[in-house]
Amino acid sequence: PRLDQAELSTLRRLGDLGHVRGILDQLDRIERRDARHGELTARLRRHVKAFELPEYMRVLQGVSDDTAEHS
Repeated sequence: PRLDQAELSTLRRLGDLGHVRGILDQLDRIERRDARHGELTARLRRHVKAFELPEYMRVLQGVSDDTAEHS
């Protein structure tokens, strides 16, 4: 399943701000809404917890590019 544009936008905005707690909270909400996002949220969560925000943003960009190709 793909994340919707609002979720991607929120995750990017929080990443731009470096708001680690906000990102983790949003990832929790996404995973609770649809457990099929578990693999993606776990990957993003690992980067955020390690303060690897540039890599987090690269993963989000890949997800965003994939979503754009399939819309």
